Amino acid sequence: MLRQIVKNIVDNLIALECQFIKQETHTKKRVLIFRKDVLGDFIIFLPTLKYYREYYKDYEISLVVSSMSLELASLFSCIDDIIIFDQKRFRTNFLYRRAFIKNLAKKGFNIAIYPVYSSEKIGDIIMRAARAPKVLDFKTILIPEDLNELDKNAAFVSKVVGRSCTVLFPTIDVSLLDRKDFEKISLENRLEPKKYAVIVPGAGAIYKMWQLSKMIEIADYFIEKGLVAVICGGTDEKSLGEEIVKQSKHKGEIVNLVGKTTLPALTHILANAKLYFGNDTGTLHLAAAVGIPSIAIMGGGHFGRFFPYGNLNMNRVVFDPNMKCRGDEWKCAENIPKGEPAPCIKNITTTD
Repeated sequence: MLRQIVKNIVDNLIALECQFIKQETHTKKRVLIFRKDVLGDFIIFLPTLKYYREYYKDYEISLVVSSMSLELASLFSCIDDIIIFDQKRFRTNFLYRRAFIKNLAKKGFNIAIYPVYSSEKIGDIIMRAARAPKVLDFKTILIPEDLNELDKNAAFVSKVVGRSCTVLFPTIDVSLLDRKDFEKISLENRLEPKKYAVIVPGAGAIYKMWQLSKMIEIADYFIEKGLVAVICGGTDEKSLGEEIVKQSKHKGEIVNLVGKTTLPALTHILANAKLYFGNDTGTLHLAAAVGIPSIAIMGGGHFGRFFPYGNLNMNRVVFDPNMKCRGDEWKCAENIPKGEPAPCIKNITTTD
């Protein structure tokens, strides 16, 4: 708590310092769009980019994205400038944090857009630091609260551009992404298209993770049905992949790729998989965007906000019908013992 208070004070001092920075001058007006959020949220946001481009056709558009989303953002030629946001360095390195905010302040934006419904304090700080004469966010543009995330993005951009915008769940053309790492992984692990299932045991927070013993049971089930089980996840989830291999009845049919894939490689792996099975993560959004069938373990915290994902003829969620926390934005997590999944996750069985 004290650390967060200190960080807020420092951020406010940086924002104040930015008020005295001389801004660059440009021949064209400039727009800043700030979307440094995680992969899944960014994927849902992507379809709105074309509407910002059409409306601000005479402006230069700069898009702030997290480093994990860079390759996806690069597929959209409608953006003039991509600014990389390193979440880890920003959180742990004061010098990087200060330099990042000050560099944005120098650029001289005419309009700053923060199209994130669940806004963060740092987003508000950066909107102030950018010193744009016009700021557009969910405080200045009000929309109905009972919309899912895709419809929230559609409602927001519609109000910005002054017309109704249709926003569908995005599709990603994997042919535009580099295949080198994917081909190496496929060759080394003898992965054949549509002969494997991707399983993602992590979820960003332990209270959103289905028990590992149940994930192992699912992996063994897929293997017994003739599929190779490919385990994927981030570098901080390596122990999950190792534990699945250790406890599985069919170790020889498990490929552990946790922490070993780039985003382009992961996207190709998903596109060639038979299906996705796992928790509600950014990889789930990616699986839906490349068009493979997906089965997700869904808790109550964000129930109805981010789902549906893509084609509902293919994609399904498994949830506890008796959950008491539906739509509570994971407030229930405050009362969950450390290291335990939320009851709405824990109560889901492998036979549901």
